[in-house]
Amino acid sequence: MTRTLHSMRQGAAIGMLLIGVAAIDVRADKVTIDATVILASNNDGQTDSRLSAIAPKLKKIFGFRSYKHFGGGSATIGQSGRGTVKLGGGGRLAIKAEPAKTGKIRLGLQWDRGGATVIKTTVVKRRGETIILGGPPHGGGKLIIHIVLH
Repeated sequence: MTRTLHSMRQGAAIGMLLIGVAAIDVRADKVTIDATVILASNNDGQTDSRLSAIAPKLKKIFGFRSYKHFGGGSATIGQSGRGTVKLGGGGRLAIKAEPAKTGKIRLGLQWDRGGATVIKTTVVKRRGETIILGGPPHGGGKLIIHIVLH
């Protein structure tokens, strides 16, 4: 009987230790956001080789023939933090991250370009998932932002 009680106490102590470690990991966790700005158009039908992995999905969503890399960058922030990705061409992506349920991350995103807000939205995603946002018209086409969480 005392042996069973002793084993139960050890198990409870290990369980409490594991719970404490998990809580520390969640608070210290960071998220990296990679953002790519893409110019979609029907101009020449060529797609930038850097976009070959996502071009079929872009074509299915937006229907343009050509996708060109237009700029981009990345930022690493705390899972409960703020950051900015400089996108090039006068653009930036402001990010506010918060933990959400079941391992997801809530991201407040604000895409600014030339001093004006292009898009302001909130999404809830898991690491490894992508976000694709259609933006303003540009150069006979449309700007698109492709965001990946790591």
